[in-house]
Amino acid sequence: MIRTRGRSLGVFRPMRGLSMKRVITCGTAGCGFRRLRMGKPGPPETPRRTYPFPVTRLFGTRDSGICMFGLIQRAVRQSSRYSSRTRKPHRMTRPIRQILGRVSREVFLCRTVRRVRRSLRSSVPRRLNRPMTAVIFDCDGVLVDSEVLALEIELISLKEIGLEFDIEAYQKRHLGTTSAEFFREIEADYRAKFDAPLPDGFRETIGKRYREAFSTRLQIIDGVHDLLSSLDCPVAVASGSSPEGLAVKLAQVEIAAFFGEHVYSSHQVERGKPAPDLFLFAAGALGISPADCIVVEDSAKGIRAAVAAGMRAVGFTGGGHCLAGHGTGLLEEGADLVIDHISELKTHL
Repeated sequence: MIRTRGRSLGVFRPMRGLSMKRVITCGTAGCGFRRLRMGKPGPPETPRRTYPFPVTRLFGTRDSGICMFGLIQRAVRQSSRYSSRTRKPHRMTRPIRQILGRVSREVFLCRTVRRVRRSLRSSVPRRLNRPMTAVIFDCDGVLVDSEVLALEIELISLKEIGLEFDIEAYQKRHLGTTSAEFFREIEADYRAKFDAPLPDGFRETIGKRYREAFSTRLQIIDGVHDLLSSLDCPVAVASGSSPEGLAVKLAQVEIAAFFGEHVYSSHQVERGKPAPDLFLFAAGALGISPADCIVVEDSAKGIRAAVAAGMRAVGFTGGGHCLAGHGTGLLEEGADLVIDHISELKTHL
C-alpha cells in the first residue's frame, strides 16, 4: 500500500508484472490528475480491471482513471520494496524508469486521444507520395475566378422567378455540375413550388448575363500564370463548362496557349462529375496513366470524380466563392491535401 498525505494511491502485489486495482479519478478530465482514491471492491462476480506492466500498455486508456504523472511515478519510487522481494528476472523498477523517462506529457496526451478521422486531417503542406507526370485542372474556380460571378448571376436570376436559396446549401448542391444538370435541377425545384415549367427565356437570360460578366469582370486566379509557366509536365483542363465557354474564358485571361488542344468538357463524355469519365478521358488523351495524374479541383463533385478515376486529388480553396469550412468539405470527399494558393501546388509535384 502506497500512501501520500494520508491518501491511498495504489496496491501492488508480487506477480509477473505490477498491477493496479480499481483506481478512480476524483479530479477533472484532462491533464494533471492529482486527487485519487481507492475504489471499493464490487461483488465477487464483478470482474476487476487490472493494468499489468509494461507501462506502455496503459497509454491510450483514457477512461482508466490512471494518472501517469502522479500515481505511476510515485509507484515507481516505491516499487523497490517490491522488486527487492521478487526473483531477479521479474524486477521491474529499471524498465519502468526507462519507459517513463522517454514518455513526455505531449506523447501521453496524443496517445490517449481518439484517432482523428481521415476527413479531418490537417492541410499542412506536404509532398504527395510519388512524383506525378501530368496535372489536370478544373477551370472555373481554379484557373479563373468565375464561380463567384456565376453564383451572383444565378442567385439574382432565380430570385426574380421566385426561387431563393441559402448560398452555402446552394454551393454544395450545384458547384461542379454541368449546365444541363443545373437547369434540370432548377426546373424540378420550380415545378415543385409552382407546378409549372421554368418561364420562357430563363435560360437565355442567364446565358446572356454570363457572357456579359465574363467579358468584363472575369479575373485569373492569382498565381496561375506563374505556375503554368514553371511546370514542365503535361497539363490539361477538364471542366463541366461547354467547349465554347471554356475557350472564351481561357482566352480572356490569356492562358489558352499553355493547354493547346488539351481542353476537355463534360459535353464530350456520357457522364459529368462526380463520375470519373471526364478525367479518364483527359488522361487517355494525354497518354498518361490515371495513377500518374494530379487533379486540382475546387468542388466536392470534382474531388469525388478524381478519386473514382484513381487519381490524386488536390483541393483548392483560393477562389472568391469559397466559404469558411470549404477545405474541410473537400478533405471529407477524399482530397489528399488542400491548398489556399495555387502556387503551393508546385511544392507537391
